[in-house]
Amino acid sequence: MSFWVAAGFDLTFASDWTWLWVMEIVGAVSNSPGNTKEYRVMKHLITRLLREDDGQDLIEYALLAAFLSLVAAGGAVMVGTSLDTWYQNLSGTIDGMAATP
Repeated sequence: MSFWVAAGFDLTFASDWTWLWVMEIVGAVSNSPGNTKEYRVMKHLITRLLREDDGQDLIEYALLAAFLSLVAAGGAVMVGTSLDTWYQNLSGTIDGMAATP
């Protein structure tokens, strides 16, 4: 039996693996996991991060606004090009009328 399973970790869930991995990176895992303050705080923070979805809708609205602004900018460029072509053709027609007596 591995140390982590003996210590009470259920490593079949991704969240357990995730916070265990983060704890090892920050160096908060000691020989007796769950007993250090850093370990408990980090586990609580990561658990909250994985379970809470507050602010998710705000991010979705921001992404939607960014997408719509890109579409609007692309549409403005296409309309601008079409208007330029139309005005060039109109200018040529008017110049042609002026040259004809």
